[in-house]
Amino acid sequence: MVGVKSMSVINHLRTTYARGENLPGKKQFVAQVIRLERLLGPTAFNEELEIVSADGQTLGYQAPRWFVHLTGLRHLISRVVLFGDEMVLLQRRGGDRFGVSGTYDLTAGGHVLAGENPLEAAYREMTEEIGIDRSALIGETLHQIGKPHPVYSAKPLDLTINNEVTILYGGRLANGKNIMFNIDQTEAGRLFFQSLEKTQAYIDQQLAASSLICSLPIFLSHRDRFLANYR
Repeated sequence: MVGVKSMSVINHLRTTYARGENLPGKKQFVAQVIRLERLLGPTAFNEELEIVSADGQTLGYQAPRWFVHLTGLRHLISRVVLFGDEMVLLQRRGGDRFGVSGTYDLTAGGHVLAGENPLEAAYREMTEEIGIDRSALIGETLHQIGKPHPVYSAKPLDLTINNEVTILYGGRLANGKNIMFNIDQTEAGRLFFQSLEKTQAYIDQQLAASSLICSLPIFLSHRDRFLANYR
């Protein structure tokens, strides 16, 4: 549990960093990570993430995922939306993570790790969450959709902040809807196909994930250009 002293440190860093626009020198930054680590003793979400600018360019700083989310630092996310037989593949999140389980989201997606490029992350997340690799796609390729875009959501109940620059990729399943998935139940609890016409309605769902709310309109506004890759 986050104590009063730890929360005071977190709030100070959130204000000081100003979402990544006011970072200290690298030695001081590392010292601040170590200080909070000693206060909290985190045992999960320790993967290193790059801190990025508003347009997704690296600032030369890295920090553990737990630190990035507690302090609201901006980082990269790759999202994937897949198609089969003109239907969009969506997921209803599984697992038991507070505020995440049961929400509607795009096909797959997650954090871009330090030293990883966004396209690599997209393929990795696709494999980890739904159990397919690029060989399941027409042309074995994902295509970027639109430009990197911001996704921001504060989660006061678990004290975290999602301050993300999302890069969206799309691909078409080589066997339409007839494909076997190996779903990670702790991530994508259930996959289902939905028509393009009905996909828009999920943006207004009470259980829509912030990533779906922010990224699905990007896809919908670029879908004709994207689908032209398969004509």
